[in-house]
Amino acid sequence: LLNIYDVAYLIKKHNKEKIIFTTMAIFAVLIFIGLFSYYGFLPEKFWGIRFCSDNQLRICTFRVTFAAKATFMFIISSTLLLFYKNNTKLTKLCLCTFTILFFIAILLSGSRIYYGVTALISFFIFAFYIYKTRKVKPILYFSLIAITCCSYVYFSNPNIKKRIQVTSTTKDISIVTRINMHKYAIDSFKKHPLFGLGPSQSTIQEEFSRIEKEKNKEQWHLHSIYLDTLSDFGLIGLLLFLLIIFLVIKNLF
Repeated sequence: LLNIYDVAYLIKKHNKEKIIFTTMAIFAVLIFIGLFSYYGFLPEKFWGIRFCSDNQLRICTFRVTFAAKATFMFIISSTLLLFYKNNTKLTKLCLCTFTILFFIAILLSGSRIYYGVTALISFFIFAFYIYKTRKVKPILYFSLIAITCCSYVYFSNPNIKKRIQVTSTTKDISIVTRINMHKYAIDSFKKHPLFGLGPSQSTIQEEFSRIEKEKNKEQWHLHSIYLDTLSDFGLIGLLLFLLIIFLVIKNLF
């Protein structure tokens, strides 16, 4: 349903505000229900939807995919809250609620990469806001809320606390596997720079299988859509993929 609204935004630009807010509202409601499931007030799975597992929020999809969607929504809601000039008091309240919910969702997803992505993008958004408006108070308020949420999640969730504590580029098997896969993708690109190995060929090579065995868990991709594209379709494929992204963004704004 959320993806349908994303497509509708591209088609019906004159309704873009309604579509954006409806999309955020739907996602916020799912997160709100997910929080009840996460803290044990509702089952982990109901209505055919899995809201959480392994002490991590992951509504309807994989944990990292959910974190990516939450990060995307967080960027939109926080940007609208800070920069949209036609906000009414009710709109500001809704956007503020959405932003906090999306931020909490990112924390509870347990995705360390999106912790970093959110922190980095937030820094640039807030720095630009201070530069444009010379106002610091709203940023301080949000920073206080963010620190409170981070502290609560860190100290109340042993699973997420452990994931953060064991984070290492040399000892954490999850991160080491990703690094090795990224190196493998670059090596594959060097061998086949223009058109790559071919569709889905990266994940059936002997080197990929070796890296997969190190983690002792089946893998389906290289943990980066850009490196996946570069390895499978080469420079030509990656440029076409980036062109599609650019045209979509251009059409959005």
